[in-house]
Amino acid sequence: MVATQTITFPADGRMTVDIPKGFSREQPVILTFTQSNPIKKLMTEEEEKAAINRIAQRLKVEMADVLEMQNCHPEDVCM
Repeated sequence: MVATQTITFPADGRMTVDIPKGFSREQPVILTFTQSNPIKKLMTEEEEKAAINRIAQRLKVEMADVLEMQNCHPEDVCM
């Protein structure tokens, strides 16, 4: 037998489960916790630095491409 209940946890994190009719009180019941909008995991300092370096490298490549399309060289600083 399968039954689903959606609840919102109170601030103290305690919950009450209403056992639906038809469930045996002698057999185990499995509770599964899922979130409809999971909390995004924050990056560690190392992950953030790596992400910034990847973005900086990509921007450097894009800048070089744009300057080349304008027939300039990065060291010429065409403006």
